[in-house]
Amino acid sequence: FLKLMLALGFMGGAGALIEGVGIDWSALHGVSILKVSVAEAALSVVLFSSAMAAFRLVADKFVERYGRLVVIRYGGALSAVGIALALTLQPHGLSLVGWLIAGLGISAVVPQIFAYSATIGEESHSGRNMAKVFGLTYAGMLGGPAIIGWLASISNLGQALWVGALLGALIAFGSLLVKEGKSA
Repeated sequence: FLKLMLALGFMGGAGALIEGVGIDWSALHGVSILKVSVAEAALSVVLFSSAMAAFRLVADKFVERYGRLVVIRYGGALSAVGIALALTLQPHGLSLVGWLIAGLGISAVVPQIFAYSATIGEESHSGRNMAKVFGLTYAGMLGGPAIIGWLASISNLGQALWVGALLGALIAFGSLLVKEGKSA
């Protein structure tokens, strides 16, 4: 189960980094790359966060209907598409649509990865499994700003943020390799 826990932890860390891309860096993208005012740029954070909050309120209904891994898979894919749109669409108003889509997509990924990790193996190991995945996820959350900042310093912010799109695609792909249910 260790390889599976590491994979889920990586996916969780990737999801946390994507959340950071939208919350920590989207406004700076608007100011630095799209050359909009700080007030206009802040709309990307508002839309990204609002979309995340709204879908988290109803995500359990989607999990009941489609399954946890489907929500993780399509959430990762949707976040990748949203970030790609946000980074390529101009003017800023169109870029905002991408940030909204990215927030909607990534909203349930990390919580559902946490929940899924608790279903692996014996029920008595659920807390231990979740702790492993939590730790790796928070490493991604804490290291994400440094990774994006470092990438931006060797290229530019617009290129560095593509890491978010790549990680969303990796989450979607990784979810294909995980089996549904307790027998994983």
